[in-house]
Amino acid sequence: GQWLALDPPTARDGATVGGLLAAADSGPSRLRYGGLRDLVIGVTLVLADGTVARSGGHVIKNVAGYDLAKLVNGSLGSLALVAEVVVRLHPRPETSTTTAAATDAEQATRAVLASAASPLEPVAVEWVSDGDSGRLYVRMDGTRSYVDDASERLAELLAGFALAATPLSADEAETAWQDHGSGVIGADDETVVRICGLPSDLGRLVTDAFQAARQAGLDAHIVSSAALGMHTVRFHGGTPQDHAAAFTGLRDRALAQGASVLLRNRAPQLDDLVDVLGPKPSSAEILRRVKEQFDPSGRCAPGRFQPWY
Repeated sequence: GQWLALDPPTARDGATVGGLLAAADSGPSRLRYGGLRDLVIGVTLVLADGTVARSGGHVIKNVAGYDLAKLVNGSLGSLALVAEVVVRLHPRPETSTTTAAATDAEQATRAVLASAASPLEPVAVEWVSDGDSGRLYVRMDGTRSYVDDASERLAELLAGFALAATPLSADEAETAWQDHGSGVIGADDETVVRICGLPSDLGRLVTDAFQAARQAGLDAHIVSSAALGMHTVRFHGGTPQDHAAAFTGLRDRALAQGASVLLRNRAPQLDDLVDVLGPKPSSAEILRRVKEQFDPSGRCAPGRFQPWY
């Protein structure tokens, strides 16, 4: 009757819990349950010199000490090896339902912010677009009576934005979330960019992303966890030079607006054409000092964050 409230799209490709923590990866349900770093109550690390470091415990009430899980979250293996992760579980929901609504980015932004701020407590709110159209997906989990009532109230909320709510069957919902995951991962010859900013940035991001794609002669696809301000842009088609132009154009616009940018997947030869990490952040010196403290000999993922440090 318990489950780990984690649904990253990479799980179907064999992603491990330790790898997900090191990559700071998560899925749509992060809106309700938080990311993996929020679910970890204990972690065991092996440092470069063989030292075993532990923090937290095996039950929530015993959690104490330094939060090493948050330290290695997103470190990409550059600080230590993740040997053991103890996670918090949640009761498995009795049922789940997904509601879809066709909408553009501006309407989606208003509906997303309203649903996230409502008492409905959706598990996931995602917006997907390929440029020609957009679709909002809202997932509700819980007891059958709660889900039925919440779905009705969600339909009323969406109607306030002139959006028609369409409940999906179990098969339709499974297909929709599988397609959503494929849009986040991308294929080997595609460039996938993760941009983190404000939830209200969706409309501007969509404009910038499709403009960058058109200028480079590429197609673009967007998967947005808009309520969290996390947006994934996938470029496909064209040559590596086209991908480089689209990526740098979008990154420059995003950084100018105060967002952070991460290249999650890149087309072949892109490393030779662009600075993959981008401009050095103001936190680079702090990151370097943490690296020197935990791995002074540079054995763990050497060169992972070059040329930052």
